[in-house]
Amino acid sequence: MKKKDKKEDSDKDQIIIKLEEKIHYQNQALNRINEKLSQCLDRLGEIRQEKEILENKIKELEIREMDFKLLKHDKLQNDYDKMNHRAQVTKKQLDDARNHILFLEKVLQDMENRSMMDYIKKRYPESWVEYKNRS
Repeated sequence: MKKKDKKEDSDKDQIIIKLEEKIHYQNQALNRINEKLSQCLDRLGEIRQEKEILENKIKELEIREMDFKLLKHDKLQNDYDKMNHRAQVTKKQLDDARNHILFLEKVLQDMENRSMMDYIKKRYPESWVEYKNRS
């Protein structure tokens, strides 16, 4: 019975050794996995920081773009207002010039249509008197 017990003990010892080797191998594999996990978590943290930085840069660029568009819009609006004002001033000047030309034509017609008696009596038409008063 002693031989059988020794053999059983020897078999048990070998099983224990194999199990210990297996545990050691699995611990090494677990350590490698933990290292990879740690590296992945570090990389994930870096990627999150980069993402946050990029999002902030994108927001900043979008704000700059909106500011640029707003400034451009304001400049265009200002230019439009200036041109519109200039057009109104020019139109008023042209209307005034047209009215003055029409008035001068009336004065000339009235002077041409004066009768000989008006000429001799030195009577002038109303338009001529008005013209002299304007001058």
